[in-house]
Amino acid sequence: MALLDQDTRLRRLKEEKLRRLRLQRRPPSLQEFVEKTVQFKLHEWQAKHLCPLMERFTKEKGLRIAVHAPPQYGKSIIVSKRFVPFVLGLNPLARIVLACYNVTTATEFGKVCRNIMHTPEYKEMFPNPSGHLPSVCSAESFSTQAQLNLHDSQGSFTAIGLQTGFTGKGLGPGEILLIDDPYASPDEARSETINEATWRFHTEVVEARVHAEANVLLMFHRYHPDDYAGRVLAQDGWENYRFPAIADENEDGADPTGREIGELLSPKHSLDHLLKKREQDPLTFLGMFQGTPRDPSGNLVKREWLRKLEYPMPPIDRWVRFWDLATATGKTKKNSNRDYTAGALVAIGPDHTVYVKDIVRFRAEWPDAQDIIARICEDDYLHCQNAGARYDVGIEEVAWQLPMIQDLFNNAMTERVPLWPVKPTKKKKDRASGWFARAKYGCFRMVPGAWNDDFINECLAFDGEELTHDDQVDAVSGAYELLWDIRGGLIHEEKPTSNNDPDYHKQLAIANGWADPEPDDTY
Repeated sequence: MALLDQDTRLRRLKEEKLRRLRLQRRPPSLQEFVEKTVQFKLHEWQAKHLCPLMERFTKEKGLRIAVHAPPQYGKSIIVSKRFVPFVLGLNPLARIVLACYNVTTATEFGKVCRNIMHTPEYKEMFPNPSGHLPSVCSAESFSTQAQLNLHDSQGSFTAIGLQTGFTGKGLGPGEILLIDDPYASPDEARSETINEATWRFHTEVVEARVHAEANVLLMFHRYHPDDYAGRVLAQDGWENYRFPAIADENEDGADPTGREIGELLSPKHSLDHLLKKREQDPLTFLGMFQGTPRDPSGNLVKREWLRKLEYPMPPIDRWVRFWDLATATGKTKKNSNRDYTAGALVAIGPDHTVYVKDIVRFRAEWPDAQDIIARICEDDYLHCQNAGARYDVGIEEVAWQLPMIQDLFNNAMTERVPLWPVKPTKKKKDRASGWFARAKYGCFRMVPGAWNDDFINECLAFDGEELTHDDQVDAVSGAYELLWDIRGGLIHEEKPTSNNDPDYHKQLAIANGWADPEPDDTY
């Protein structure tokens, strides 16, 4: 045999050295791997929170982790389409089962994983041949070369549906079960039959066939407090990570991003777009985009409590129209251009039943809003005068509203109608608790009208955290409190402070930034 010439020998030595260097090369992080296989940079929440969370599954055992993120925000592209090839690249003997609401969806994800593992780029990042796939393999179940060499019939990757399960198979210590969206739609999640069938997957598969030291990830949208995720989170041992589209008060401590209230999770959708979705269907928005589901029958207040008046109105001696404003001159309330101005006409009957005769809700800039308020209050006054009832107008008094309150005091309407600025002293939930309690025990009636459905829907979604519109609820709460304050003598039966009071103008100057607040001498 002819001896190799020196150039050929040197070239082969160089190739062998490069091969060994590739084998010794640090494998990519999950973030690096994802960004090398997609055409975009990951958002901050994906790079700093979701990717590091998923990497725990390659190092720890016995994890039980639940993750909520809004639809189409890029969670499946990491968890179900990139994490599988990433894990098998690190450990060719790893085993992963991916469960979706049906096996077709899980197989579609498997096809993406398989195709990525066949690319030259993947083999460059993970050069160990034992971690590569045969050139021909199924997307529903495939194995690395290392797994095939074991001859034990266990696949490296298996796609299943939650209704089909994986009979005869199981997952041992360190092996991984990924559950991506247990339900095909909100209607399925709210179906008692489908919900029970899905829960059987958990009891008969996860608890019976998955070892305690195997790792389980549940990725979901919330649709109902008693859905699959709700039941899982009620168990001990589960970590909950919630990534709401709009940062909330994070009362459950599940959002790890540290965002300010109102800050977006990603730039995928604008705040206006999300608020439109919230307005169209508040219950679905809360479940799918915020991960805080509300029972369709109502959360704090139940649908059956909001009864319509079916008998003649008893004698009423006093009505209050309370206004929750949405626009301001000078300083503006946060998100005020997206809120409504709402006014509720409320009375308390002789038997202490709360009657809501009318609610109006509209969006308008202040000059137009003032005209609308004046016109409605004038109509209310005439109707109450004809019925022999007193009539008062209330308005929430917060700093940014002082210029508007001044305008209303200057309006001719207030020459005949008492105007009561009321400073809120409690949270929205607490302010509503009084009339909510009366509604619960049958002491609440709405006069039938076109406004009823909008009001009912707002009540059912109301949680006191300002994640949905609460203008009508606030208006009823304000009227209810004002009525009891007047009857109880907490507000004296005389004209409230007018715009001629020096203290009023001092507060107005501070609200507009014309004067500095007086120093607080309390310690």
